[in-house]
Amino acid sequence: MTSSTENPSNVTELPVLSRGRPANQIAARIEHMEETITAIQNEIGLARSGLAMLTEATAQAQRMRSFEESLRNAREYKIEEILRSTRELKERLDRAEGDRAKFAALPVTTWQSLNAKLAEHDALAKRAMRCEWIAKIAGVCLFAAIAALVYLR
Repeated sequence: MTSSTENPSNVTELPVLSRGRPANQIAARIEHMEETITAIQNEIGLARSGLAMLTEATAQAQRMRSFEESLRNAREYKIEEILRSTRELKERLDRAEGDRAKFAALPVTTWQSLNAKLAEHDALAKRAMRCEWIAKIAGVCLFAAIAALVYLR
């Protein structure tokens, strides 16, 4: 085959380009390549959108992990704070109670014995108040007797 510039009378013949291929085969090949490029561009677009979704999912998972870690740290801090305050309160209570071995040696260990002991102390307090009253009256009488002796003299 010859090129169209060499033989202008034969229109049905397609021009032959280098290496002996007709132009319609090259055009078909170019169309096929364009379709392939379009398909590859579509796949690249899909891959980019998939990559964007994966990146977003990774970022969301990282944010969730950070949130969970902050919650765990807050929970651990609260537990440590409760334990510390409990230990401190126990130490204060132990100091206020004193030695527990002494408690077992106390004569009053039940409510009944405590009530009896309180009643006994109440009776002693009443008797002491009565004695105090009698002592005051005796003091007043003594003062009156001394005043009478001094006045009568």
